Amino acid sequence: MTPETLRMSDELLEMIRSATGQRDAKANELFHAAILLLYEVRGELDLHRVPRRGRWGTPTARAFPVAIKGAFHEAILERARND
Repeated sequence: MTPETLRMSDELLEMIRSATGQRDAKANELFHAAILLLYEVRGELDLHRVPRRGRWGTPTARAFPVAIKGAFHEAILERARND
């Protein structure tokens, strides 16, 4: 993970621990929950619109995770509209 990703996951984990009272919640449980959500919406996922990453360090490489996030976001919204 990048330092920024690690910071965000630590912050989310602390939110879970505080809000649920489950002080021993683990990072693998956060990751498991995220994968469960993303796997559930895989039928609505359109990854064909995600641009190629390109070489490491290029603007397209830095934008690749953001584009994947956008595709997952759209899939989640589509699932919500259909439920």
